Amino acid sequence: MNGRRRIRPCTAGRAAALLLANLMRSAPAAATGSGAPLAAQDPMRDPALLLRGMAMAGLGLLVLVACAWLARRLLAAMDARLRRLIAQEASAHRIFGIDWSEFGFRALTGAMRLLSWGGVGLLAFAWAGHTLRQFPATLPLADGMRGAIVAAAGRVLATLWSVLPDLGMIVLIVLGARGVVAALDSLFDGAARSRVRVPGIHPETARATRRLAVLGTWGLALATAYPYIPGSESTVFRGLSVFLGFMFTLGSTGVVSQWMQGLVLVYARALRVGDFVRIGEHEGVVQELGALSVKIADDRGNEVTLPNSSVVAGSVINHSRLAEPGAVRASVCLAIGYDVPWRQVHALMLKAAADTPGVRIAPAPRVFQRALADFAVEYEMSVEIAGARLRAQAVSSLHEHLQDAFGAAGVPILSPHYVANRAADEPHGSRLS
Repeated sequence: MNGRRRIRPCTAGRAAALLLANLMRSAPAAATGSGAPLAAQDPMRDPALLLRGMAMAGLGLLVLVACAWLARRLLAAMDARLRRLIAQEASAHRIFGIDWSEFGFRALTGAMRLLSWGGVGLLAFAWAGHTLRQFPATLPLADGMRGAIVAAAGRVLATLWSVLPDLGMIVLIVLGARGVVAALDSLFDGAARSRVRVPGIHPETARATRRLAVLGTWGLALATAYPYIPGSESTVFRGLSVFLGFMFTLGSTGVVSQWMQGLVLVYARALRVGDFVRIGEHEGVVQELGALSVKIADDRGNEVTLPNSSVVAGSVINHSRLAEPGAVRASVCLAIGYDVPWRQVHALMLKAAADTPGVRIAPAPRVFQRALADFAVEYEMSVEIAGARLRAQAVSSLHEHLQDAFGAAGVPILSPHYVANRAADEPHGSRLS
């Protein structure tokens, strides 16, 4: 319009048509029979030009192969470095008692592979365009490829420009949530170390409360940022959200139940990490209070994992809660016949406790007479041991010293069952069974 010629964009179809027209124009020139050289009649058949184009195409191919090899080496080096980093800081990747380090490693390596091979694909596309531009016959096709790339890049840039305000709002929401989480971390860390007193929060429950507060903060941030996510108004995005929510609801029923029972354990303050407890038929030192299970290390060096549901449903005996800080309680029971004075039994048991390494002097061991049975008196001695991990060895050593003390005093450790009265004139004493 206005006397100007409208220039149409060069598409792939138009480039192919131009290529065919050039070939058709070159055919009559080749059939004229003139004495001029073939290269002078048609530049597309110039050997020097063709050799130059092939050399440039080969050089571009070498650059492409070198870039692909370099990308592969860089990916291998980054994989090894990420594995070492995650192995060194694996404990810092636990969220709600779950180790996310392997998931994070796979996500990061997958993203890096996608970006690197995507870059190699773009280089391959650029090499193809570069190769086509080296030959006059394929020059229109190269122009068409370049036009297609420019048009696609323009559409991508226009889309990014249109969603830039929404992305900025999402960034602001994430930064605000991170600030709130940092403040919560500082507050609950002080409560866990007893530096800050927060009403209703004990040092044992500060960690779990922090997790709940952080989860609520990020949930609110996600709900606030959801309308600003590009494509969130589309039907496909909504359907995918409903599908994922439905699958999570069906698959997480048992997990949520275990998690809620884990919160019951934490807020009941029945046990802490480092306590020596007995849960059902298992006893040992608490290693971890997880979101789904409790881990304890028994006296045999085994790690026992108990689901939170079984811990809540059963009884928990804590041998450390009422003891002195760092100590754990233990007891030993004996049944001694009525013919041995009880004061002598008390003295022998206290002497054995005093000779046992690991048994604390203060508070002093105590001996109780638990029952006056038909044939013997049942004694129980309660002691405190300096350290939960020393309990098994200290109890074993206490048993050894009890045997030595009673053996030195000539008092047998047994519970007699009489079938007849003791006869003074009987040479072998009482008859026992």
